[in-house]
Amino acid sequence: MQNLGTSTAKDNHSGALFVWLLIVFGVGLGMGALLLKYFSDCDVRDLSFLHQNLIICGSVEIFNSFCAVVVYPFILLFLLYISGFSALMHPLELLLVFYRGLSAGFAIGYYYTVFALRGALIVLFLVAPVAVVTALIIIFGAYQSLAMSSKMGAYLLNNSSENTCGLKKYTIRFFCAAFAVAAIGIVQSVLIYSIKGIL
Repeated sequence: MQNLGTSTAKDNHSGALFVWLLIVFGVGLGMGALLLKYFSDCDVRDLSFLHQNLIICGSVEIFNSFCAVVVYPFILLFLLYISGFSALMHPLELLLVFYRGLSAGFAIGYYYTVFALRGALIVLFLVAPVAVVTALIIIFGAYQSLAMSSKMGAYLLNNSSENTCGLKKYTIRFFCAAFAVAAIGIVQSVLIYSIKGIL
């Protein structure tokens, strides 16, 4: 009964943490859309650090498109992986989720504002799928990072009942997340190349 109660408490905590990460992403999404009004059209496409290449610009060749799609998610996953080794990095983990939401909101707002109906179609078929899937991957990474940093703290303080901090599983999960991002990048780059005439 005690183990069952402990397991239920952990499940509830995990669910609550995931919901909070979704909320953080959602706040970033809304703020990104609002932030767009402070930038002119000629500035926006050059601000890749802000839209994280969710705004399609530059070369649409497959390799270049692939690199553009995956570079920021890879960077965010790497930062999340590293931050999992310190409980002091909890704010950074939340900030990275917020940052991805901000970029998605900024890109979606840009297409709706500049291209109207055509922009809505671009968002629906090109931006939204990548934004949603990579957001879930980043949220997954943040969840793993937050859990790992808490576990690492308990492990180092000898307060953990486990004999290991789960570093191997933690690393494998991030490799799987990176592989998923790469797969999305391949699909997206091929799709962009196939319709490059109408972008």
